[in-house]
Amino acid sequence: MWGAGPAKRFVSGLIASTGRQGGPMAGRFNYQHCHVQEVRVDEVFQISWVEETDTIVSLIVDFTLKRLTTFMAFSYGHWNFAEQAHGDKRKVQDLERWRRLATREAGYPSKRHVIPEQATIDRIFDGPGDLEDIDDNVSTL
Repeated sequence: MWGAGPAKRFVSGLIASTGRQGGPMAGRFNYQHCHVQEVRVDEVFQISWVEETDTIVSLIVDFTLKRLTTFMAFSYGHWNFAEQAHGDKRKVQDLERWRRLATREAGYPSKRHVIPEQATIDRIFDGPGDLEDIDDNVSTL
């Protein structure tokens, strides 16, 4: 696990677990199957996934330089109704609400809100830190 704004952790090679600790998404807990590419052996990784809200996330983690570079393309529903994107994916009502956000103005790429960001990783943990464990076989998108 590493910390730079939202906490992120790999449960296995294919699941990323995220918990937002600050900003407009504070308190949101999510997990998703993701695609992981090793850019530089044991140092730099690219991790990408699509959320139930139809938001696209891709981040590059550089453990050597302790840098995190992200690209996020928020769906119209997720960006414009952000308060509805709060919650915990393990709660059925939260997950269903998130999925409805994906259908608002769906299919209009020009209505996406794109955010490229960079941050310094301030902590690297061995283990889950404050994030709750997730079963490796959990159902996602």
